[in-house]
Amino acid sequence: MRLLKIHGIGDARLDPYERPAAGPKDVVVRMTACGICGSDLSYINIGRIPTPGTITALGHEGAGEVLEVGAEVKDISVGQSVIINPMMSPGNIGSGGPEGAFTEELLVREARLGDSILPIPEGISYEIAAMCEPLAVAMHGVNRMAVKSGDKVVVFGCGPIGLGMILWLVDRGVTDVVALDLAPQRRERALALGARTALDPTGIDLRTELAKLHGEVPSYGRVGVGTDAVNSYTRLSTSRIDRFFGFAPTIVASDVRFIASAPSPAIANTCSLGRTAASPSATDVARPIGPDT
Repeated sequence: MRLLKIHGIGDARLDPYERPAAGPKDVVVRMTACGICGSDLSYINIGRIPTPGTITALGHEGAGEVLEVGAEVKDISVGQSVIINPMMSPGNIGSGGPEGAFTEELLVREARLGDSILPIPEGISYEIAAMCEPLAVAMHGVNRMAVKSGDKVVVFGCGPIGLGMILWLVDRGVTDVVALDLAPQRRERALALGARTALDPTGIDLRTELAKLHGEVPSYGRVGVGTDAVNSYTRLSTSRIDRFFGFAPTIVASDVRFIASAPSPAIANTCSLGRTAASPSATDVARPIGPDT
């Protein structure tokens, strides 16, 4: 077997790997798909998790089929299609621990159904199921915004998390969503998911456009834009938020049991893990390692 690991700055390799034996509380999952997170690319760029010089495993957005079940594990069976919740495993999967999901077989320590292991609903592909973890991040952001139907929202950045935010906002009846991104393809996906409009902020006077869309309101002796909540997955400072809106609306800088029931526009590409090691993209979903990759 092989496992994708960071060895240094810009240095990620598929290393030979011998999976540890499963204990009585563990399960082993044959990995079928694993999303490439923006944090994975950041870890590679800085050459570490958590400290320089530490060789660490990558991959935390995984889905696959259960291969082995420890004697003390309840309600999980061999052959079951599952999602891995990496933060609920003591192995800290793909985030500094010994295990990573960019491999053929993943050991999930102290596995618990509904906690570190989630069942995949029938009819959902592994590629879509692998989007569960980033969709959970997006849902957490929407939960923190505490918006309701009829509210007006701006999403800065339409990468996978920003697109997930739009998906959840629209699902909850918040349809007055303005999406902002530099990339035309991402703006198109935002519209496909139900955003009211999608704009390139570098080509417009953003405050003027938002005032047209969301109106204006009095705010501490000034006139502010009538946006109710802002979600930013970009390096957007509070001072710039204040300049755009005239005041600070609810700002979210960013547990899911829901899987998208149809292919999401957030998935831009799929690739083999062999290509992943050489030139990953933040919107790729990695397919399992084959004999020729």
